[in-house]
Amino acid sequence: LKPYWSDGDCCDRLPLLSQPGLSPRERLRAYFEQLSADVAQMGYTCGCLIGNMAAELSDHSPLISAQLSEIYAGWSRLVGQCLREAQAAGEVCGNADPDQVATFILNAWEGAVLRARIEKGDRPLRQFLDTLFSQLLR
Repeated sequence: LKPYWSDGDCCDRLPLLSQPGLSPRERLRAYFEQLSADVAQMGYTCGCLIGNMAAELSDHSPLISAQLSEIYAGWSRLVGQCLREAQAAGEVCGNADPDQVATFILNAWEGAVLRARIEKGDRPLRQFLDTLFSQLLR
């Protein structure tokens, strides 16, 4: 299984998390803004392949469930690393566990993508970005 961000149709967005010239917080914002733009470009119909597979197949195959869990763990580690860098730079609160926050962010992202698909619009994605960057990561 390949994560949706490395699928040829969706382009690889993970390098945004380590893009030179941007602060760690700016990289996180650029990453999620680009993912939001990708969802919009797909007309709010496809969402995240990994999220779709998790919803549809994880109950039916322990092998698929384990692979999806590994993908989410790797994704969380990359976001967590960027959060650590943001904490070290004084851009976000240093009291929170970056791994736990990263997992929370990705869980919230997946929920926002699902809601955007339901509503066929960007409101849930805008709410995600606004809450993440104006309230949680300030």
